[in-house]
Amino acid sequence: MTVKLYRNRYPYLMGSDLALEPSDVDHLVRLFEKKPELATEILAGRNAPVHDSLQGMPMVIKFYRRGGMIRHIMKDAYYRSGTPRSAAEYTMLQKARTLGVSCPEPLVWAIRGGLFYKAFLVTRTLENTRSLAELCLEHPDLTEDALKKTAVQVAILVQNRIHHVDLHPGNVLVDEKGAVSIIDFDKAHESGLSPEILAETVIRRWKRAVVKYNLPDMAANVFEGALRHGL
Repeated sequence: MTVKLYRNRYPYLMGSDLALEPSDVDHLVRLFEKKPELATEILAGRNAPVHDSLQGMPMVIKFYRRGGMIRHIMKDAYYRSGTPRSAAEYTMLQKARTLGVSCPEPLVWAIRGGLFYKAFLVTRTLENTRSLAELCLEHPDLTEDALKKTAVQVAILVQNRIHHVDLHPGNVLVDEKGAVSIIDFDKAHESGLSPEILAETVIRRWKRAVVKYNLPDMAANVFEGALRHGL
C-alpha cells in the first residue's frame, strides 16, 4: 500500500497506510501534545510510551527523544534533513515484517514543526508482553528458549543486511506464549557490511548491554551461540 500524507492539523504532518479520518488525526494530535513520562524500566528507552487506541486497534505511541550530549540542548527536536526519523522507522518496520521478522505493525508516523521537528510513531500494541531483559532477571528458567527465538529473528535481519543499531534484551518483547518480537528500529538501516561482519557488530552491542545491566551470562552466551548457528 502507498503511504498517504495527512496535514489536517498544522503544524503536524502524518503518514499512514490507514485511511485516517479527521477525528483520528485530532485524536492523535491530542495524544502527541501530552508530555510523556520518563521510562523507569532498564533498557526501556528514555520516554515511557503512551497507550491508547486507533480505529478500534490498541496502539502505542513512541515519542522520540535525543541521547548523547546534544540532549542537553535539544532533548526532543531534530533538524529537518532528509526523511524524518519516525517515517524512516515506519518504513523499516514494514520492510522487516515483509522479510518475516516479528516486530510491531506500524500504523502512523508523524512530525510536528518545520525546520526543527518533533517525531512520533504509532504502532499496534504487542499485548501481554515483557522485555527479554525483565525475563532474564525474573524468570531465568524461561530465558533460554526466548534467546534462541530472538537469535532466529535477528539472523533474518543480518542475512538481509539490516543493521538494528540498538539491539539488546530491552528491545525484545516476549509474550505469555513465549513468542518474541523485536522493537525500536530507530536508526535501523540497510548496511554495506557482510552478514558475517554485521553479526559480529550485533553480538558486541548485545554483550555490552548484558554486562552493563548485570544480566545473567547466559543472556549473552545463548544468544551469541544461536545467532552464529543460524547464519
